[in-house]
Amino acid sequence: MAKSDQELAIWLNGQRVATLTKTRRGLGLAYEISLVKDIGVGSLCLSVALPVREKPYSGEAVDRWVRGMLPEGETLSEIERRFNVSRGDSFGLFAAIGYDCAGAISIVGEQFQVSENTSARQLSEGDLVRAIEDLPSQPLGVNEEVRVSLGGLQAKLLLCRTADGWERPALGVPTTHILKPDPVEFPGLVASEYYAMKIAEKAGLNVAHVEFETIGERQVLIVERFDRRVIGGKMTRVHQEDGCQSLGLDPERDKYQRIGYRVPSYEALAKVISDHAIDPAIELRALGAAMVLTVALGNTDGHARNHSFLIEAGALSFAPIYDVAPTMAFVAAKTTALAIAGEKQIIKMTRHRLAVEMQSWGLTKIEASDVVNETYERIASVVNEIDPGLAPEKSVETVREQIRRMSGA
Repeated sequence: MAKSDQELAIWLNGQRVATLTKTRRGLGLAYEISLVKDIGVGSLCLSVALPVREKPYSGEAVDRWVRGMLPEGETLSEIERRFNVSRGDSFGLFAAIGYDCAGAISIVGEQFQVSENTSARQLSEGDLVRAIEDLPSQPLGVNEEVRVSLGGLQAKLLLCRTADGWERPALGVPTTHILKPDPVEFPGLVASEYYAMKIAEKAGLNVAHVEFETIGERQVLIVERFDRRVIGGKMTRVHQEDGCQSLGLDPERDKYQRIGYRVPSYEALAKVISDHAIDPAIELRALGAAMVLTVALGNTDGHARNHSFLIEAGALSFAPIYDVAPTMAFVAAKTTALAIAGEKQIIKMTRHRLAVEMQSWGLTKIEASDVVNETYERIASVVNEIDPGLAPEKSVETVREQIRRMSGA
């Protein structure tokens, strides 16, 4: 195998920052020497778990970070089949689809210069309907022209939205939106997510912007990517990583907290903030508000991958809230994905327990109580202002019951 076949360039918003290598012993990652000199050893660049250093990284640390940018389950299997990549060959898969990833990252061959000026293909209404229908065989919308990657299990389509409508992204063009069709196995889930996100937005929380449409015969949640930003009239990538990547955890095995395990946990996510945020107090309050929302809406799927951090200029902030829905209306499990003050049974989550959890992050009792009570009261005050017809009755009742349950201390 030629050297060029063993190396992929890692670009961060148009700047080459590292090289990903494939050896018989696994994956390796080496930062560019010029970057090490410019921003310094120990600086935050690609990941909290992979601070800048001169010595290359290798083994599980690299593998876990890389897999955190790939889809999971059957979506991953289908993309591997489409590009004739062996099962579990993350390097081979990024060589095929790594042109537009989560955050500001592109992972491409040495011969490819990342460009954001490549023309894209406009989609007609019929094209859009077919793209959604074809997701089982073309996950994320990938084909020979579209090479994109995003983590998660749920089926989704990555597109660019312009003044003229929807476009398939050409090589190197940053996608701007995620389209999530209603899953066949959980009908009504995307409507429920839209309902939950509108409650959070109305309550003044920092959430990803969402829209809800029927495209063809499918209900679809349209999510505006918070890791994209228009600067000077140009679409620019903003770097981000999810909680599993920040904690250096396996993205599939370790995204849910198991009783007796310290990670992933809210406390661990809070430590990432305390160690790397410019103003930890602000970001810890944002994490606390997200935790209160999770309980108040009956969201049992708020795992580590559904919490993310934005990384800009070597500092970190808590990303907008996303993937929030009253999932306890759809599944038998009534436990939270991450423990709160040692408890996972969602019906036992009181405001007092939420405040105790926040105190473990370093907040005072008064500070923690203020965040919990203020967030709860804002959510409770707007629930009845959101049209209950937006979501299935079971989802609306789940939310209202959780709000009633939390009305005590």
